[in-house]
Parts: sequence; structure tokens; C-alpha cells
Amino acid sequence: MATTSYRIFQKDVWDPRIDAYFKMALVAAPHFYDVSSLVVPGALTVRIPKIGDNFSATAVGSTTGAITNTAVTDTATTVTLNRWLAAKIRFTDFELATISKSYNLRDEYAKALAQKVAQQADKELLALIKSVSRSVNDTTTALGSADLESALAIAESYYCPREQLTWFFTPKCFWGELMAIQKYYDASQFGKTVTPEGTLYTLYGIPVVISNNLPVYTAASTKKVGFLGTPNTAAFAFAPLEGGTQGGIRLTEIPKSGGALITDVITDIAFGVKIMNAYHGVMIYSTGM
Repeated sequence: MATTSYRIFQKDVWDPRIDAYFKMALVAAPHFYDVSSLVVPGALTVRIPKIGDNFSATAVGSTTGAITNTAVTDTATTVTLNRWLAAKIRFTDFELATISKSYNLRDEYAKALAQKVAQQADKELLALIKSVSRSVNDTTTALGSADLESALAIAESYYCPREQLTWFFTPKCFWGELMAIQKYYDASQFGKTVTPEGTLYTLYGIPVVISNNLPVYTAASTKKVGFLGTPNTAAFAFAPLEGGTQGGIRLTEIPKSGGALITDVITDIAFGVKIMNAYHGVMIYSTGM
């Protein structure tokens, strides 16, 4: 019969797995600015300098050599680590004894715990896209190629590096709306296809991230907002929790007191998100997101 000696969820086994699955489940985060390495243990904020871009080239006085001064207007974006997320599973000692003999089953539990907290972190990071200053289309018209081209034009006008841009769409929007647009698959339109390697996750040569974690129009809506942006649209940071992994995620076992032979296995992270540059992203509305 199982006893308390079977509390075998050892961190040296679980931490690497938890960390790997957590990072794999972060779909959106890799496309934004990660400042986790700047977090100092015990600190709750990270300040990211923003160099002013109001400099201008002016004529130099031909007889005096005088140059017009530009006042320094540098600012900083502060990421506050004020979010704490956790996922919990409860096992009896008998269940723990059974699970300890099955690495595949333990692996599945590790994956499930990590994915839950990672998905929620992604949602909170992607919620920031509703703070960007520009948008295309509306909430009553189906998304078309002209809308995506307008989003690209806006990004170009705000000097967003093209090689840093990423599209974000829901599966329904990408496969149900965009891939139904003829010129995205018909080579006769331009002599070659806009998606030259078929329906891979690129559009106009820009990577596409497909996620159901995009924010909705409003609290009362089920339709979601797409996005085009660069990493410095938003920043995030994970805190190094005591006993956690290098990536910020932690696994803790808490035996139940009071005589019950059960253990709570908890995975948690502490983090913060912040909009950085509201003009380095474009919201993309449609009817079927």
C-alpha cells in the first residue's frame, strides 16, 4: 500500500521538463521584447531606456559654424512584475506511487502544467496589442488583402524594420478568410505566388503566428483582433522565483496537513508585461476572427 515515502515528484527530474514545455507553449512571447535577463532578484520593476527620435538635421551657419541644439527627451518604459500565475494538480499518495513508475505519464503532467500557465501568460501579453495606435478594417467587413497591405504601409510609415515584423491571426481568420483570397495562392496574379512555398506560415515574406490567445474586440464579443508588429511593440519579463528554473517557471510540492494523504503539485510563474511603442504595431479587425 502507498505511504508518504512515495512523494516522488523530485525537482531535479521535473524542472528541466517543466521549463522546456513552458517555453514551447509560449507562442507569442518569442516575438516580443524579453527583458527577463535584466530582472534582479528581489526587484519588482525593469526600466527600459527609450532614446528620443526627435533629432533633426539643420543647416550649419556658414560663417559661425553654429548648430541648432536638440533637447534631450529620452524616456523609459517600466515593466512591473505584478502578475503571478499558477496551475495545480492534486494527487493522493496512492496516485503518486503509481505515477512514479511511469515516466510517460509524468511527462504528460509536466506538459499540462506548463502549458496552462504559458497560455495565460501569452494571453496577457497579447492583450497589449489593443493599446497600439493604428488599426485597419472594421468589425463588420471581412478581412481582405487590401487590409493587410494597408497594415504594411502603416508599419513602413513608422519605420518598423520589415525583417522584425510578425503577423498574428487566429486559425479561423488565417485558414478561413485569408487563405480563401485568390491572389495568395494563384501564381497567375503576379507571375509567382505571394505564398511561394504553399500555405506555409508566411505572408508577404513575413512570418505568421497562429494563436487562439489573441484578445477579443470587447468583453461581450467572441471575435478576436489580429495584429502586425515588431518585438519592441511590447516587453515582458519573468521573475526568477526561488527554487524555480532559469526560465522563471517553478514546481512545488505541498503535502496536505491534517492527516489527508494527498499532495498538491503546483506550477507557477511571476511576470510583467508592458506596451513599449504604440506605433510599432497595427491592429487588424475583421468579421471572423
